[in-house]
Amino acid sequence: MSRVRRGYQDYSSWQSFGTEVFWHDVRENGAVAHEMVTQRLSDLNLQNPSESCSRLIAGGILVAVHGPRSKLLSASECDQMFAWFKARPCSVP
Repeated sequence: MSRVRRGYQDYSSWQSFGTEVFWHDVRENGAVAHEMVTQRLSDLNLQNPSESCSRLIAGGILVAVHGPRSKLLSASECDQMFAWFKARPCSVP
């Protein structure tokens, strides 16, 4: 049985999906910021983000967690966040 691949979604304006209070909570809870952002996007039905969208989201998570220090992160740390975000399970089938 052939499985049809779901089309890629472009959530390039994903930052606007959180309120000021949400982004404050993300910054204050760095250890779980990636989970908070991912859950928010999943709640908004993000199921199959494009590669460029995934890069934007992974980079945004790193900036939210590390602030100005994010520019000092190594390429491998950035790649690790991107890989984590791309591999996360979708909550919506």
